[in-house]
Amino acid sequence: MPIPFSFASKPRFCRFLLCCITVLINYLKILSKLEYKYNITLLLIEDRVNFNINEIPKNIKIEFILSDVESEFFIYSFLNLKKENDNYYSAWFNGIKNRIDQRILRKINSTNFDIIIDFHRNISSFDHFMNHFDISKNIKKIYWIHSQYLLDCWMKDKSYYSFILSKYDKFISINNNMLNSCNKILKEFNIGNKPSYFLYNPLDIERIKEKSLITLSEDQKLLDNDFILQVSRLDAGKNHIEMIDIFHALKQKGIKEKLYIIGEGNTEQLEARIQELNLEEECLLLGKRDNPFPFMKKAKLFVHTSLFEGLAMVLIESMVCGTPVIAYDCPTGPKEVLENGKYGELIPLHDKEKFINATYQLLTNENKRQSYISLLPEAIQRFSFQSIGEKLEQILDNA
Repeated sequence: MPIPFSFASKPRFCRFLLCCITVLINYLKILSKLEYKYNITLLLIEDRVNFNINEIPKNIKIEFILSDVESEFFIYSFLNLKKENDNYYSAWFNGIKNRIDQRILRKINSTNFDIIIDFHRNISSFDHFMNHFDISKNIKKIYWIHSQYLLDCWMKDKSYYSFILSKYDKFISINNNMLNSCNKILKEFNIGNKPSYFLYNPLDIERIKEKSLITLSEDQKLLDNDFILQVSRLDAGKNHIEMIDIFHALKQKGIKEKLYIIGEGNTEQLEARIQELNLEEECLLLGKRDNPFPFMKKAKLFVHTSLFEGLAMVLIESMVCGTPVIAYDCPTGPKEVLENGKYGELIPLHDKEKFINATYQLLTNENKRQSYISLLPEAIQRFSFQSIGEKLEQILDNA
Protein backbone atom coordinates (compact mmCIF):
# COMPACT_ATOMS: atom_id res chain seq x y z
CA MET A 1 0.00 0.00 0.00
CA PRO A 2 1.86 3.14 -1.18
CA ILE A 3 1.49 6.03 1.29
CA PRO A 4 3.15 9.47 1.04
CA PHE A 5 3.82 11.52 4.16
CA SER A 6 3.73 15.21 3.22
CA PHE A 7 5.91 17.44 5.42
CA ALA A 8 7.60 20.84 5.14
CA SER A 9 9.60 23.30 7.23
CA LYS A 10 7.69 26.53 6.74
CA PRO A 11 10.03 29.31 7.91
CA ARG A 12 7.51 31.06 10.16
CA PHE A 13 7.31 27.90 12.29
CA CYS A 14 11.00 26.99 12.40
CA ARG A 15 11.08 27.05 16.22
CA PHE A 16 8.50 24.24 16.29
CA LEU A 17 10.30 22.22 13.64
CA LEU A 18 12.57 20.06 15.78
CA CYS A 19 9.78 18.57 17.87
CA CYS A 20 7.64 17.82 14.83
CA ILE A 21 10.55 16.23 12.98
CA THR A 22 11.25 13.95 15.94
CA VAL A 23 7.61 12.84 15.93
CA LEU A 24 7.72 12.33 12.15
CA ILE A 25 10.88 10.21 12.37
CA ASN A 26 9.34 8.13 15.15
CA TYR A 27 6.28 7.42 13.01
CA LEU A 28 8.51 6.48 10.08
CA LYS A 29 10.38 4.07 12.35
CA ILE A 30 7.06 2.47 13.31
CA LEU A 31 5.90 2.19 9.69
CA SER A 32 9.26 0.90 8.48
CA LYS A 33 8.66 -2.27 10.49
CA LEU A 34 5.47 -2.80 8.49
CA GLU A 35 7.17 -2.73 5.09
CA TYR A 36 5.47 -6.02 4.18
CA LYS A 37 2.23 -4.01 4.18
CA TYR A 38 3.11 -0.36 3.40
CA ASN A 39 5.43 1.35 0.92
CA ILE A 40 6.14 4.79 2.38
CA THR A 41 7.28 7.89 0.48
CA LEU A 42 8.32 10.94 2.53
CA LEU A 43 7.56 13.96 0.36
CA LEU A 44 9.43 17.05 1.60
CA ILE A 45 8.79 20.50 0.19
CA GLU A 46 12.23 21.98 0.84
CA ASP A 47 15.63 20.45 0.23
CA ARG A 48 17.05 22.03 3.37
CA VAL A 49 15.21 20.50 6.33
CA ASN A 50 17.35 20.80 9.45
CA PHE A 51 17.48 17.27 10.77
CA ASN A 52 19.67 14.20 10.48
CA ILE A 53 18.20 12.46 7.49
CA ASN A 54 20.23 9.40 8.43
CA GLU A 55 17.79 8.78 11.29
CA ILE A 56 15.07 7.93 8.78
CA PRO A 57 14.90 4.16 8.13
CA LYS A 58 16.53 3.13 4.87
CA ASN A 59 13.38 1.51 3.52
CA ILE A 60 11.56 4.87 3.52
CA LYS A 61 11.75 6.61 0.14
CA ILE A 62 12.55 10.35 0.41
CA GLU A 63 11.76 12.89 -2.30
CA PHE A 64 12.03 16.70 -2.42
CA ILE A 65 9.63 19.01 -4.26
CA LEU A 66 12.07 21.94 -4.47
CA SER A 67 15.77 21.93 -5.20
CA ASP A 68 18.20 23.42 -2.70
CA VAL A 69 18.41 26.69 -4.67
CA GLU A 70 14.63 26.92 -5.02
CA SER A 71 14.27 26.29 -1.29
CA GLU A 72 16.60 29.19 -0.52
CA PHE A 73 14.58 31.53 -2.78
CA PHE A 74 11.32 30.30 -1.27
CA ILE A 75 12.39 31.07 2.30
CA TYR A 76 14.19 34.31 1.41
CA SER A 77 11.15 35.68 -0.45
CA PHE A 78 8.83 34.67 2.41
CA LEU A 79 10.98 36.44 5.01
CA ASN A 80 11.00 39.61 2.91
CA LEU A 81 7.29 39.78 2.04
CA LYS A 82 6.62 42.78 4.30
CA LYS A 83 9.49 44.92 3.03
CA GLU A 84 9.05 47.99 0.82
CA ASN A 85 9.45 46.15 -2.48
CA ASP A 86 6.78 43.67 -1.42
CA ASN A 87 5.53 43.08 -4.98
CA TYR A 88 8.93 41.78 -6.04
CA TYR A 89 9.11 39.22 -3.21
CA SER A 90 5.42 38.34 -3.54
CA ALA A 91 5.96 37.48 -7.18
CA TRP A 92 8.84 35.17 -6.26
CA PHE A 93 6.97 33.57 -3.38
CA ASN A 94 3.73 33.00 -5.30
CA GLY A 95 5.63 31.72 -8.31
CA ILE A 96 7.39 29.09 -6.21
CA LYS A 97 4.12 28.14 -4.47
CA ASN A 98 2.54 27.49 -7.88
CA ARG A 99 5.60 25.46 -8.86
CA ILE A 100 5.13 23.37 -5.69
CA ASP A 101 1.48 22.74 -6.58
CA GLN A 102 2.31 21.57 -10.09
CA ARG A 103 5.02 19.21 -8.89
CA ILE A 104 2.83 17.73 -6.16
CA LEU A 105 0.08 17.15 -8.75
CA ARG A 106 2.56 15.52 -11.14
CA LYS A 107 3.85 13.27 -8.35
CA ILE A 108 0.36 12.16 -7.32
CA ASN A 109 -0.71 11.51 -10.90
CA SER A 110 2.40 9.46 -11.67
CA THR A 111 2.32 7.31 -8.53
CA ASN A 112 -0.27 4.77 -7.47
CA PHE A 113 -0.80 6.11 -3.94
CA ASP A 114 -3.53 4.60 -1.77
CA ILE A 115 -3.33 7.11 1.09
CA ILE A 116 -1.93 10.66 1.44
CA ILE A 117 -1.10 11.92 4.92
CA ASP A 118 -0.67 15.67 5.41
CA PHE A 119 1.75 15.77 8.36
CA HIS A 120 2.63 19.47 8.31
CA ARG A 121 3.19 21.14 11.69
CA ASN A 122 0.91 24.12 11.08
CA ILE A 123 -0.29 26.02 8.01
CA SER A 124 1.08 24.07 5.05
CA SER A 125 1.89 24.32 1.36
CA PHE A 126 -0.41 21.34 0.95
CA ASP A 127 -3.35 23.51 2.07
CA HIS A 128 -2.61 25.75 -0.91
CA PHE A 129 -2.50 22.69 -3.17
CA MET A 130 -5.79 21.27 -1.87
CA ASN A 131 -7.46 24.64 -2.39
CA HIS A 132 -6.63 24.57 -6.11
CA PHE A 133 -6.69 20.89 -7.09
CA ASP A 134 -8.84 17.82 -6.60
CA ILE A 135 -7.39 14.40 -5.88
CA SER A 136 -9.05 11.17 -6.93
CA LYS A 137 -11.57 9.91 -4.38
CA ASN A 138 -9.87 6.53 -4.65
CA ILE A 139 -6.91 8.05 -2.79
CA LYS A 140 -7.74 8.45 0.89
CA LYS A 141 -6.52 11.69 2.44
CA ILE A 142 -5.65 12.09 6.15
CA TYR A 143 -5.15 15.44 7.89
CA TRP A 144 -2.88 15.39 10.96
CA ILE A 145 -3.52 18.07 13.60
CA HIS A 146 -0.43 18.89 15.71
CA SER A 147 -1.48 22.07 17.49
CA GLN A 148 -4.35 24.17 18.79
CA TYR A 149 -2.96 26.98 16.63
CA LEU A 150 -4.04 25.12 13.52
CA LEU A 151 -7.59 24.71 14.81
CA ASP A 152 -7.64 28.44 15.59
CA CYS A 153 -6.62 29.14 11.98
CA TRP A 154 -9.55 27.06 10.75
CA MET A 155 -11.96 29.27 12.69
CA LYS A 156 -10.34 32.51 11.54
CA ASP A 157 -10.85 31.63 7.86
CA LYS A 158 -13.93 29.43 7.86
CA SER A 159 -14.81 29.59 4.16
CA TYR A 160 -11.26 28.73 3.07
CA TYR A 161 -10.77 25.82 5.46
CA SER A 162 -14.28 24.39 5.23
CA PHE A 163 -13.65 23.96 1.50
CA ILE A 164 -10.19 22.40 1.97
CA LEU A 165 -11.19 20.12 4.86
CA SER A 166 -14.18 18.77 2.95
CA LYS A 167 -11.68 17.07 0.63
CA TYR A 168 -10.14 14.98 3.42
CA ASP A 169 -11.41 11.59 4.51
CA LYS A 170 -10.02 11.32 8.05
CA PHE A 171 -8.53 13.51 10.76
CA ILE A 172 -5.99 12.63 13.43
CA SER A 173 -5.33 14.83 16.50
CA ILE A 174 -2.51 14.42 19.01
CA ASN A 175 -4.70 14.48 22.11
CA ASN A 176 -8.31 14.04 23.14
CA ASN A 177 -8.99 17.76 23.74
CA MET A 178 -7.90 18.60 20.20
CA LEU A 179 -10.02 15.72 18.89
CA ASN A 180 -13.10 17.20 20.58
CA SER A 181 -12.31 20.66 19.19
CA CYS A 182 -11.74 19.19 15.73
CA ASN A 183 -15.08 17.37 15.78
CA LYS A 184 -16.88 20.52 16.90
CA ILE A 185 -15.37 22.57 14.07
CA LEU A 186 -16.04 19.91 11.42
CA LYS A 187 -19.66 19.81 12.55
CA GLU A 188 -19.88 23.59 12.25
CA PHE A 189 -18.41 23.29 8.73
CA ASN A 190 -21.14 20.73 7.87
CA ILE A 191 -18.60 17.94 7.39
CA GLY A 192 -19.07 16.33 10.79
CA ASN A 193 -19.48 12.88 9.21
CA LYS A 194 -15.71 12.59 8.69
CA PRO A 195 -14.03 9.95 10.91
CA SER A 196 -11.58 11.45 13.40
CA TYR A 197 -9.17 9.91 15.90
CA PHE A 198 -6.49 10.88 18.35
CA LEU A 199 -3.00 9.39 18.49
CA TYR A 200 -0.46 10.48 21.06
CA ASN A 201 2.94 11.37 19.63
CA PRO A 202 5.07 8.21 19.91
CA LEU A 203 8.33 8.23 21.84
CA ASP A 204 11.40 6.13 21.18
CA ILE A 205 11.54 5.14 24.84
CA GLU A 206 14.63 2.95 24.67
CA ARG A 207 16.60 5.58 22.75
CA ILE A 208 15.76 8.25 25.34
CA LYS A 209 16.86 5.95 28.15
CA GLU A 210 20.13 5.24 26.35
CA LYS A 211 20.80 8.95 25.72
CA SER A 212 20.06 9.77 29.37
CA LEU A 213 23.19 7.77 30.30
CA ILE A 214 25.47 9.76 27.96
CA THR A 215 26.95 12.73 29.82
CA LEU A 216 29.41 15.33 28.61
CA SER A 217 32.42 15.97 30.84
CA GLU A 218 31.69 19.71 30.86
CA ASP A 219 28.21 19.03 32.25
CA GLN A 220 29.29 16.78 35.10
CA LYS A 221 29.70 19.58 37.65
CA LEU A 222 26.18 20.82 36.91
CA LEU A 223 24.81 17.30 37.18
CA ASP A 224 26.46 16.79 40.56
CA ASN A 225 24.19 19.47 42.09
CA ASP A 226 20.66 18.92 43.35
CA PHE A 227 18.31 20.73 40.97
CA ILE A 228 14.84 20.99 39.49
CA LEU A 229 14.54 21.35 35.73
CA GLN A 230 12.62 22.96 32.89
CA VAL A 231 13.26 22.31 29.18
CA SER A 232 11.59 24.39 26.48
CA ARG A 233 12.20 27.15 23.99
CA LEU A 234 12.47 30.54 25.67
CA ASP A 235 9.39 32.50 24.69
CA ALA A 236 6.50 34.18 26.48
CA GLY A 237 4.14 31.23 26.02
CA LYS A 238 6.36 29.04 28.17
CA ASN A 239 5.88 31.45 31.08
CA HIS A 240 9.44 31.34 32.46
CA ILE A 241 9.07 34.59 34.40
CA GLU A 242 6.36 33.03 36.54
CA MET A 243 8.52 29.94 36.99
CA ILE A 244 11.41 32.07 38.24
CA ASP A 245 9.06 33.84 40.68
CA ILE A 246 7.86 30.45 41.95
CA PHE A 247 11.46 29.30 42.36
CA HIS A 248 12.28 32.47 44.31
CA ALA A 249 9.43 31.70 46.72
CA LEU A 250 10.70 28.13 47.09
CA LYS A 251 14.19 29.37 47.96
CA GLN A 252 12.64 31.59 50.63
CA LYS A 253 10.97 28.47 52.05
CA GLY A 254 14.43 26.93 52.36
CA ILE A 255 14.85 24.47 49.48
CA LYS A 256 18.46 23.67 48.57
CA GLU A 257 17.90 22.73 44.93
CA LYS A 258 18.90 24.97 42.04
CA LEU A 259 16.71 25.65 38.99
CA TYR A 260 18.15 24.77 35.59
CA ILE A 261 16.39 26.05 32.47
CA ILE A 262 17.42 24.42 29.18
CA GLY A 263 16.36 26.01 25.90
CA GLU A 264 17.25 28.63 23.34
CA GLY A 265 15.68 32.01 22.75
CA ASN A 266 15.76 35.57 24.04
CA THR A 267 17.20 35.56 27.57
CA GLU A 268 17.17 39.31 28.27
CA GLN A 269 13.98 39.44 30.37
CA LEU A 270 14.79 36.22 32.18
CA GLU A 271 18.29 37.38 33.08
CA ALA A 272 16.89 40.68 34.36
CA ARG A 273 14.39 38.86 36.57
CA ILE A 274 17.03 36.49 37.91
CA GLN A 275 19.28 39.44 38.75
CA GLU A 276 16.41 41.38 40.32
CA LEU A 277 15.70 38.45 42.67
CA ASN A 278 19.40 37.82 43.40
CA LEU A 279 19.24 34.30 41.98
CA GLU A 280 22.33 34.45 39.76
CA GLU A 281 23.95 31.49 41.56
CA GLU A 282 20.73 29.49 41.93
CA CYS A 283 18.76 29.86 38.68
CA LEU A 284 20.91 28.96 35.66
CA LEU A 285 20.02 29.40 31.99
CA LEU A 286 21.92 26.57 30.30
CA GLY A 287 21.00 27.37 26.71
CA LYS A 288 20.40 24.72 24.09
CA ARG A 289 21.41 21.12 24.80
CA ASP A 290 21.32 18.58 21.98
CA ASN A 291 20.89 15.90 24.62
CA PRO A 292 18.89 17.18 27.62
CA PHE A 293 18.08 13.67 28.86
CA PRO A 294 20.97 13.33 31.38
CA PHE A 295 19.58 16.46 33.07
CA MET A 296 16.08 15.00 33.04
CA LYS A 297 17.36 11.79 34.60
CA LYS A 298 19.29 13.55 37.37
CA ALA A 299 16.68 16.24 38.24
CA LYS A 300 14.66 15.91 41.44
CA LEU A 301 11.59 17.30 39.64
CA PHE A 302 10.58 18.53 36.21
CA VAL A 303 8.62 21.80 36.55
CA HIS A 304 6.42 23.15 33.76
CA THR A 305 4.56 26.48 33.77
CA SER A 306 3.66 26.68 30.07
CA LEU A 307 0.48 28.54 29.06
CA PHE A 308 -0.06 26.56 25.84
CA GLU A 309 0.88 23.08 24.68
CA GLY A 310 0.08 20.50 22.05
CA LEU A 311 0.89 17.32 23.92
CA ALA A 312 3.79 18.57 26.10
CA MET A 313 6.31 15.97 24.96
CA VAL A 314 8.94 17.17 27.44
CA LEU A 315 6.74 15.97 30.29
CA ILE A 316 6.66 12.47 28.81
CA GLU A 317 10.41 12.54 28.14
CA SER A 318 11.05 13.48 31.76
CA MET A 319 8.82 10.61 32.90
CA VAL A 320 10.76 8.21 30.63
CA CYS A 321 13.92 9.36 32.41
CA GLY A 322 12.32 8.50 35.76
CA THR A 323 11.73 12.05 36.99
CA PRO A 324 8.31 13.11 38.34
CA VAL A 325 6.52 16.14 36.93
CA ILE A 326 4.62 19.13 38.27
CA ALA A 327 2.81 21.23 35.66
CA TYR A 328 0.23 23.93 35.15
CA ASP A 329 -3.05 22.64 33.72
CA CYS A 330 -2.92 24.65 30.47
CA PRO A 331 -5.71 24.09 27.90
CA THR A 332 -4.24 20.96 26.26
CA GLY A 333 -1.46 18.53 27.02
CA PRO A 334 -0.51 18.19 30.72
CA LYS A 335 -3.92 16.98 31.88
CA GLU A 336 -3.81 14.05 29.47
CA VAL A 337 -0.13 13.26 29.98
CA LEU A 338 -0.57 13.25 33.77
CA GLU A 339 -4.04 11.70 33.52
CA ASN A 340 -5.73 14.34 35.66
CA GLY A 341 -2.99 14.21 38.29
CA LYS A 342 -2.58 10.43 38.60
CA TYR A 343 0.97 10.46 37.22
CA GLY A 344 2.15 13.86 38.46
CA GLU A 345 1.06 17.07 40.13
CA LEU A 346 -1.40 19.10 38.05
CA ILE A 347 -1.89 22.71 39.20
CA PRO A 348 -4.63 25.17 38.08
CA LEU A 349 -3.19 27.67 35.61
CA HIS A 350 -1.55 30.70 37.32
CA ASP A 351 -2.20 29.38 40.83
CA LYS A 352 1.34 30.15 41.98
CA GLU A 353 0.61 29.43 45.64
CA LYS A 354 -0.55 25.87 44.89
CA PHE A 355 2.41 25.35 42.57
CA ILE A 356 4.82 26.52 45.27
CA ASN A 357 3.27 24.33 47.96
CA ALA A 358 3.03 21.22 45.78
CA THR A 359 6.64 21.58 44.63
CA TYR A 360 7.82 22.11 48.20
CA GLN A 361 5.98 18.96 49.31
CA LEU A 362 7.59 16.86 46.60
CA LEU A 363 11.06 18.20 47.41
CA THR A 364 10.73 17.63 51.15
CA ASN A 365 8.62 14.45 51.22
CA GLU A 366 10.64 11.68 49.57
CA ASN A 367 7.88 9.10 50.04
CA LYS A 368 5.48 11.23 48.01
CA ARG A 369 8.07 11.81 45.29
CA GLN A 370 8.81 8.07 45.12
CA SER A 371 5.09 7.29 44.87
CA TYR A 372 4.95 9.21 41.60
CA ILE A 373 8.20 7.65 40.37
CA SER A 374 6.75 4.16 40.92
CA LEU A 375 3.89 4.96 38.51
CA LEU A 376 6.05 6.30 35.66
CA PRO A 377 6.68 2.95 33.85
CA GLU A 378 2.91 2.51 33.62
CA ALA A 379 2.38 6.12 32.53
CA ILE A 380 4.78 6.07 29.57
CA GLN A 381 3.47 2.90 27.93
CA ARG A 382 0.66 4.93 26.33
CA PHE A 383 3.31 6.65 24.21
CA SER A 384 5.36 3.58 23.21
CA PHE A 385 6.02 2.58 19.60
CA GLN A 386 4.02 -0.62 20.13
CA SER A 387 0.93 1.09 21.56
CA ILE A 388 0.82 3.91 19.00
CA GLY A 389 1.83 1.62 16.12
CA GLU A 390 -1.08 -0.74 16.71
CA LYS A 391 -3.57 2.13 16.66
CA LEU A 392 -2.05 3.71 13.55
CA GLU A 393 -2.09 0.40 11.72
CA GLN A 394 -5.81 0.02 12.42
CA ILE A 395 -6.53 3.52 11.10
CA LEU A 396 -4.57 2.93 7.89
CA ASP A 397 -6.02 -0.53 7.32
CA ASN A 398 -9.54 0.91 7.56
CA ALA A 399 -8.80 3.93 5.38
